[in-house]
Amino acid sequence: MVTFINISELTDHLDQIMKYPDLRRAIKVFHKAASVADDLFIARDALDTMDTLQDDRERLKLFGKALMSHAIILYSRATHSDAPGRGGHIGATKGYSSEQKETHEALIALRNQIIAHAGIARHSLSKSWRVEAPYIWEEHDGFNIGYTSKHAMDNVILRGRFRDLLVKALKTSVEKRNIARDALAEIWNRYRSDQELQGMLGNFLDTYERFHEVSEEIALEQMANPRYRDPI
Repeated sequence: MVTFINISELTDHLDQIMKYPDLRRAIKVFHKAASVADDLFIARDALDTMDTLQDDRERLKLFGKALMSHAIILYSRATHSDAPGRGGHIGATKGYSSEQKETHEALIALRNQIIAHAGIARHSLSKSWRVEAPYIWEEHDGFNIGYTSKHAMDNVILRGRFRDLLVKALKTSVEKRNIARDALAEIWNRYRSDQELQGMLGNFLDTYERFHEVSEEIALEQMANPRYRDPI
């Protein structure tokens, strides 16, 4: 059984008793940076899955919109790291070129105007995300009224530019995550002999199997994923 200390729950407790301020801050900084990086990794996974469907038009049509929407929502959340709940600025978009900034604005427009709301995207790269057409079809003996729509979820150019953003944003966020992890490790090592803190830790034990509702075999396999330890 893979047991770990849930330091997020520990931090909630430390907030209430106002002790170990440097440890509290280090945990929060790492949590924030790791959360942003995880969102970006999952967004990249969605694009990778779309690539595997490129030659299967029926499956791409079936799953493409969901995968692209999922990737854009996670990317938007990760790059809006000043939002409440993230606790500060990671700067995942730092160093974007002018073209990358344009793509970033298009993706945020898609999220704000199309995916999250029933609007019309105004950006040139995103205006064709969803095109709707109520229509009247004239026939010799009358007419029919209908409705059709199309999505640009398989826009290869936009997807390529999106992937380019993720490469840059992941590099930045993983570097920030690893710096925060190393700083936390240094502080945690300092407190390992603190008897009061050690006395608390038993209240925050969890198991990977219970947390993820998986078997021990799957838990060990998932915890070995290098994305959580190493650079991209």
